Amino acid sequence: MCYDQLCSECDARKVLCTQCISNYFKDGDGFCTKCADPLCERCGPSAATCKKCTAADFNLDKNPLVYKDSRGRCRHCAFSIHGSCKACNSTGTCARCASGHYMDAAGSCKRCPDPLCVRCTGPKGKTCVKCETGFYEEDDFEQPSYPVYLTATGSCAKCTKQPWYKGCRACKEGGACTRCEEGFRLSSKGTCNPCADDRCAECAPNLIKCLKCMDVPIWAENPYEYGPIYMTKTGKCRECEKHLRDNGCEACDETGQCTRCTPTVDDSPNSPTVYLSKGICKQCPDDCKECRPDGSCHTCANGYRKTLKGDKCVQCKDYSKCVRCTDGMLGCQKCSADGLRCEDCSGMTGHDKKCRKCANPLCECKKDASICTGCRYVPGKALWLDTRANTCRECAEGCSYDCTKDGCPFCDDGYVKVGKACKRECNATGKTCKLCKFYTAADNSPGSVPVYMDKAGRCQKCAVKGCEECRNDGTCRTFGCRYGYVNKNGKCVV
Repeated sequence: MCYDQLCSECDARKVLCTQCISNYFKDGDGFCTKCADPLCERCGPSAATCKKCTAADFNLDKNPLVYKDSRGRCRHCAFSIHGSCKACNSTGTCARCASGHYMDAAGSCKRCPDPLCVRCTGPKGKTCVKCETGFYEEDDFEQPSYPVYLTATGSCAKCTKQPWYKGCRACKEGGACTRCEEGFRLSSKGTCNPCADDRCAECAPNLIKCLKCMDVPIWAENPYEYGPIYMTKTGKCRECEKHLRDNGCEACDETGQCTRCTPTVDDSPNSPTVYLSKGICKQCPDDCKECRPDGSCHTCANGYRKTLKGDKCVQCKDYSKCVRCTDGMLGCQKCSADGLRCEDCSGMTGHDKKCRKCANPLCECKKDASICTGCRYVPGKALWLDTRANTCRECAEGCSYDCTKDGCPFCDDGYVKVGKACKRECNATGKTCKLCKFYTAADNSPGSVPVYMDKAGRCQKCAVKGCEECRNDGTCRTFGCRYGYVNKNGKCVV
C-alpha cells in the first residue's frame, strides 16, 4: 500500500507515486489531483483532458453506461451496465453488446438463442463462435458440472463424458478432454487422471513422480493459514508446517527451512519489516526499518537514529531530522551519507538532477536548472513550452488545454476555433451565434440545463424534462433522453 491514499501504484519505497486512483491524475508536482469531469476515469496532462471515461456511473441507482462524445466529454448513455449493451459510441448509441448477446440490423442487442453461447453471429445470432467455459446445473454454486465445447456446426454442447469434478477443464467434439485442472495429468485417451500426490501441480505419465508442486494446497480457502509447499529430495511435495505464510514465509527449501520472507508483515504504510534468520522469518522491532540476518538493526525507522555505538535505535527529539530524505523529499533518488540531504533529485518536480531549483517556477528542468524541459501543472492555467524562448507561456483566452506554438487544438465552452485560435462564439453584436454551449453551466453542475440552437440561430434552454440534447425545434433528439427515460415523439417519459 502506498503512503498516499490517492495513489494506486508507487515505487518500492512506497513514496513516489507512479499511478493515481480512478478520477485522479499525477500533476506536475507529482501529486494526485482530481479530474475536472466526475465521470472521467483517467485524465492528464491537465484536469480538463479526459483520456478515458469510466465504464458506468455507479453513483446512480441503475448504473448507466458512460461514453465519450465527439468533444471528448463523458456523458451518460441510455443503457445500463446491467443490461444487454456493453459499451456506447460517441453518439450515445450502443456499439458493443454484452456477453451472450448479438446486435441485430436495427442496432439493438438481442440474446443469443443458445443459452451456453457467449458470442454469436449471423442471422438472428444462430451461429455461435464462443461458448461458456462450463455448464452449471441448478444446484451448482462453486463450480460447474461439465465443461462446454463448440461444435463444428456452431452450437455449444456439454462434455458429459468428462465431468468437471474429475479435473477436465476443456474438451472437444467427441468427448475427449484437452485440458486438465492443476493436480491432474491428461492421458492419451483424453481423460484427466489425478496425480498420486495431492499437493502436486504437475506429474509424470506414471502419476507418481511429481514435476512441480502447488504453491498452496488446492483445498486451501485461506492460503495464509498454510505454509509454502516444497519438493523433498525424493520428489515428494510437503507443506512447510513450521513456517506459515501468515508468519511471513514465502518459500521453503528441500529440508523444510524458509528461504524467502515477505518484505513486510502486511501492506499498511507502517507495517513492521521482516527478515530471514537461520531459516526462520522474524519481525524487526518497531524502531528498525531494516534488519540484518543476525537481528541487529541496519537502518533505523523514521523518527529514530543510531546510538554512538551504532548497535541500537533511539527516538529523536526532532522527528524531522530523523526522516530519510527519500521519504521526506518526494522523488529524491539518492540521499547523502547522513540521510539529511538529497544528492540526486532527478525525480523531484521543480529541481534539476543536482537538486537546484528550476530558474523558472513554471518550468520542469533536468540536467540544468536554467533550461526549461517542460511545464509544471498549475491549477486554473493551461501552459505550453516555448523552447525558443526557454520558458512556459500561458495558453490564449478560450483555449482549454494542450496548446502549442502552432495554436489551440481544443476550445473552452463559449469559444469556437477560428484558424489556430479560439474566438468567442457570438459576434460583436451578440445576436448571431455559431455554436451554443452544451449546458448553462460549464461543468454540468446540479441545476444546469442543456442548451440548443434554434432555427433562428439563437441559444435556448432545453425545456424537455429528462432530455440531455434537444433538436433545433426544442424537441428531444432520438437518443437524447437521460437514463431511465424513453423518447416518445420528442418527449422523454418514464
